[in-house]
Amino acid sequence: MIKIAHVKETESLRLPQEVVRVIKDIATIFDTEYGEDRNVDGGDGGYILVIESKDEFDKLRDIYIDMEEVIAEYVDLIKVTDGEDYML
Repeated sequence: MIKIAHVKETESLRLPQEVVRVIKDIATIFDTEYGEDRNVDGGDGGYILVIESKDEFDKLRDIYIDMEEVIAEYVDLIKVTDGEDYML
């Protein structure tokens, strides 16, 4: 599982370009609207979670995200050239 809150964190992502581009766009909005120096773990602004396998869904409860009760603000299917598609 990868947690991204700020644009600067997108520089080291090892994901398909199409996925990184979408993550960077969303992180840019978060940085602009909530501030680049915000503390996302303290509740200041949003973040993006990239779930890399089905097994990681169980780990969401460890960070207090119950997929049966949470309402995702944004979900998108990203088509990847020469690879598996991603859902954000």
